[in-house]
Amino acid sequence: MVSLKFSVLLLATLATTAVIALPGNTKTNTHFETSTTMAATTTVSGQRNAEETGSSNDDSGGGGGGGEEFEGDGTYYSPSVGLGSCGEEHSDSDMVVAMNAPQYGESANPNNSPMCGKKVRIKGPKGEAEATVVDKCPPCKHGDVDMSPGVFDKIGDQAEGRIPITWSFAD
Repeated sequence: MVSLKFSVLLLATLATTAVIALPGNTKTNTHFETSTTMAATTTVSGQRNAEETGSSNDDSGGGGGGGEEFEGDGTYYSPSVGLGSCGEEHSDSDMVVAMNAPQYGESANPNNSPMCGKKVRIKGPKGEAEATVVDKCPPCKHGDVDMSPGVFDKIGDQAEGRIPITWSFAD
């Protein structure tokens, strides 16, 4: 059983890496922290459902104000390793985030996504922060947000790697 779980985990990790490395993928930022952590916790986080978390199952990109609050996992990544999906460079101290793939949405050119530039207000165990969407997080689930260290440090402890968050679009 342990060998099987390890094999599935290894395959999931390899599959994630292979998808990121495909030619023609405009994504140059690999979200190492999120994909590594997610592969390790897929079984646990996959057991939560909308009734337990209070999050919406709507997979539309959405993005208006309206005050709707989402719940998910907060992780961090280094936006300084390359261009984000919105086509901009950022540093680790910038107040920027990568939106989960279901809510970021699909567009022929991810640089032109309506999600690019949206402001989000994120609440975590240590506090609250406002940030700008500049990237897409392919392995993140609906409600999850992958944050720069600058954002993550305001609402959580990097030693935890993954924290519970609630967030909404800032009006």
